[in-house]
Amino acid sequence: HSMTQRIGETIQNWTDEAPLHDETLIRDKKKVPVLFIEGDGLLLKGPVGKRPELHRVQIHEGVIMDRKRPRLKNSLTFESTESSRKAFERAGKWIEKEYDLRNTIVISNSDGGSGYERDKFDAIIGQTQRHEHFRDAYHLNRKIKERLSFDKKMANLMIQAVRLYDQEKIHAILHTTLSRINDSEKEADYSEAVVKLEKYIERNWESIKPLKMRDLPVQKGLGVCESNHRPFSYRMKHQGRGFSKKGAGNLAAVISARRNKTFLKIL
Repeated sequence: HSMTQRIGETIQNWTDEAPLHDETLIRDKKKVPVLFIEGDGLLLKGPVGKRPELHRVQIHEGVIMDRKRPRLKNSLTFESTESSRKAFERAGKWIEKEYDLRNTIVISNSDGGSGYERDKFDAIIGQTQRHEHFRDAYHLNRKIKERLSFDKKMANLMIQAVRLYDQEKIHAILHTTLSRINDSEKEADYSEAVVKLEKYIERNWESIKPLKMRDLPVQKGLGVCESNHRPFSYRMKHQGRGFSKKGAGNLAAVISARRNKTFLKIL
């Protein structure tokens, strides 16, 4: 445990400091057509009222097939239990160190929660050819199911309509859902849930536009941050394990360094 804590602190310090000493000229930095950036949080077990949250930002250059299995190209993951701002700050330092994004299309993806809004991605990418931001499909579908939990049929139809990006169909489903409410005791609560969903969709309309409708040179590569929680959650969330904020941050740093293939270099 002591070794893990010491090494974790060393890795975090190195991750913060190494980009600051890089002297690579901008002409020698990587120039890629597309760069994906995703952010998401993972809640861990810990003391009551003080459960640490692991904030993660992951970047990659797209998906390639390796022996018929998809693999992320040049993936890097950054984390912090301090705040999402710290995780973005770390990712931003390394993006600046590695890439010249002036002719790159940046594709970002998040659930839109506090600390993961579009402007947080804008702050770390600088000048780009174009920035397309997406609302994560998994969290979007979960929001729809949550708001329309009282009418599963309409919830499924709403998910399909959003996937088709059909505004008229979405409005029709919302109105139909209101007309199908037949529980007088909970009518006000259900109606409020429908209105909240309508406002959520309106607020995020540009971000929920599907990848295939945006005239982009790629058709896959989104949603990787959520699926790549596994190396962290399997190690840190099972068998009754609990963590302090500091301890979780140090262990997560070790996992990130191993996935980034920088672990031995740092040691």
